Amino acid sequence: MGMWTTENQDNLELALKEFGKACDLRFGTFYNMGRSYEAGYLNSTLVHYCKFLPKRIQKQLIKDMADAAERQVDFANKSKQAELDKVSPV
Repeated sequence: MGMWTTENQDNLELALKEFGKACDLRFGTFYNMGRSYEAGYLNSTLVHYCKFLPKRIQKQLIKDMADAAERQVDFANKSKQAELDKVSPV
């Protein structure tokens, strides 16, 4: 058990790692097919089990995912801008 995590969190993390490896084994890494399947499956599972969480936790989970998505978009935009700056410096 990690210093800041519960035994269930640690076990879930291990199970997710094994699931990812199994998806890669089944679908291969060509075009990230295994990762695509993994993401889709985890998406469906998360949406399904969300209804069993308290509303407060559901809202925090949704907020955390929205914040993470926003950070990814910001990172992608900064990366694209950096590439453009390399190609055509102003």
